Amino acid sequence: MRFLFIYLKQIEMTVTILVSIACFIIGGFLSYMFFKHGLKSKYDNILKEAEAEAEVIKKNKLLEVKEKFLNKKQTWRKK
Repeated sequence: MRFLFIYLKQIEMTVTILVSIACFIIGGFLSYMFFKHGLKSKYDNILKEAEAEAEVIKKNKLLEVKEKFLNKKQTWRKK
């Protein structure tokens, strides 16, 4: 009878360990999926904002270069 009790205790401990490991793996997988898909929209929004800002900066720099070119051209023609 005592042997059966010890055997059942070992089985209970083994099941507890296996369930703990399974929960750890499932939790890790769910967190990965949440961060991968849940934060993707936030990542996409940041990327779109950065691209729009870069486009504005690019246009401003082109305008500055054109303005400098025209100024140099006018000073060259005056000479």
